[in-house]
Amino acid sequence: MLIKDIWVTNSKRTVSPAEVIKHITRILRTSVRYNLLSLPYNLLSILIYHMQLQIEGTTSALFRCPLFHRWCSLDEEDSIFGSMGSPTTQDLSGYNTFLIHDNWTQKEKKRDLFDQTKLWVNTKKPTRIVMVTQTDKVIPHLQSHDPRIYEIARIPIGFPFNNNAPHQETSLLTQKTESISIILIVNKESMLLDPLDWPSLKKDLIHWASTARIDLSIPDWTDKLFLERGFATHKARVFPCTIPSQEGCIYRLFDPSTTPRNEETHLIACGIPAQFARLIDRSNRHERGLSLLGVLPKNFRAILYTSIEKPEEACKDISKTLFWSGYRIWKQRKFLNARFWKEIAPDEWKIKGKEKKSTRKRKHNKGFNSENCHNALHFFPKMFDFTKQRPNRCKCSEYHRPPKRTTTRDIRSFTKKFPTILKSNSKIPYTFRFLTQTDRTREHQDRLKRRKTTLSLSS
Repeated sequence: MLIKDIWVTNSKRTVSPAEVIKHITRILRTSVRYNLLSLPYNLLSILIYHMQLQIEGTTSALFRCPLFHRWCSLDEEDSIFGSMGSPTTQDLSGYNTFLIHDNWTQKEKKRDLFDQTKLWVNTKKPTRIVMVTQTDKVIPHLQSHDPRIYEIARIPIGFPFNNNAPHQETSLLTQKTESISIILIVNKESMLLDPLDWPSLKKDLIHWASTARIDLSIPDWTDKLFLERGFATHKARVFPCTIPSQEGCIYRLFDPSTTPRNEETHLIACGIPAQFARLIDRSNRHERGLSLLGVLPKNFRAILYTSIEKPEEACKDISKTLFWSGYRIWKQRKFLNARFWKEIAPDEWKIKGKEKKSTRKRKHNKGFNSENCHNALHFFPKMFDFTKQRPNRCKCSEYHRPPKRTTTRDIRSFTKKFPTILKSNSKIPYTFRFLTQTDRTREHQDRLKRRKTTLSLSS
C-alpha cells in the first residue's frame, strides 16, 4: 500500500526507486518510536458509516486505514505518501474527522486536543469530530454541559486497541485497563447536513459489543437527548471518493477522475506511433468542462479524420453523447440543489426579500438571536421531554407538547351518521341538563329578587 500511495500522490512527477526506499526505511524506523493505536476494523467501519467520517486525524503512512480517503499524519514528512499534513497545523473545520487521543499525546504534549477540536467546531462550516479517549479526560468537558459534546458509548474495561494497522489480520490486540469513551463533538450545521440515525447506531454498537464479548454501555443522558428530538428524514451527504479509472482506455478527455499530465513518452513506449501519441496526449489535456458541453479538441478531431471513413458523423455522435451526458449531470445537480433549499435548509439560511420601510417607530428587538445558539440539536424539534431540562432563551429548547384530546365529539362525526327513529313504545332517554355560567348568574339574581320581596312583605 505504501508504493501505491507514492504512485498516486506523486503522479505529476517521477520518484526514483532510491527515494522510495529512503522514505519506507524512515517509516519503519519511526514506527518503533511511536506506538500508534487503531480501532478494530468492524468498529471503525460502523463509525465511518453512521458518522460519515472523511479524515483519519492521528495516524501515519504505515498505520492508516484504507477506509479513509484522506488522512493526517503526525509526521509531516509523510506528505509524500498522501498525508494532508500534521493535525496540529491543519485546519480541519468543515470535515468529519476521527481522532485517537493517545496518539495525539505521543506527538503533541503541550496543546490540549479538546481545545483544538473546539476551535474547529466553533465555525459555521459543518464540522464533526469522533474521538476515542479515556473517560477521566473527558468527564470535565461533559460536566461543563457543552451542547456540542456527547458521550456516545463507554467501555469500563478491556477496550480492544490494535497496535498494527486495522486492516491487517495479524494485528496485535491490546486491551486497556482504563475506562474508554467514544466522544462526538459536532456543531449544528453538521447535524443538519449529515443527520445521525441514533437508533441504528446504538443497535450496531450493542451488536458489535455482544459479538466481541465486550461490556459496552450507552449513557442514559445521551440516549434521552437524541430520542427526544425529531430528526430529519433526508439522507446524509455523499462525499467525493476515488473513482476507478479505465486503465485500458487511452482517451481520457472525458474522465474527471484523472489529472491532465504529459503522457507522450509513455504512449510511445506502449507502441503507439509518435504522431498519434502526440495527438492523444494533447487531447487528454483538454479542459474537462468543455468536454462536458460536447466541445471536442481539435487534436481528437484530427485523429478521427485520419483513422475512419466518416469522421463528421463520428464527431457529431461523440459530441452529442458527451453533451447529453453532461446535461443529465447538470439536471440532477439542479434538482438536488432545489430540493435542499426547499426541504432541508432552515429558514435562517434562506435569503429573504427586503422588508418595506414603515414610518412607524419600531421597538428594539431584545430577543435572542438563534444564530448564537451552540446546541448541536438546534434544527431538530423537541418532541418529548425525557431530560426535563429547563428551557433557555433559544426556541430550540421549547417542548412542543402534543395537542390534547377534547372530551367533546367532533361536529363532523355527526354528518356521517343518520338519526335513529324511536318507536312509540320506546322510552326517551333522560338527558342531564348542564348549567352554563349564564344560567347560574340568572338563578343568583332571581334568588336575590325573591329575598327582597320577602323582606318587603314582612316589613
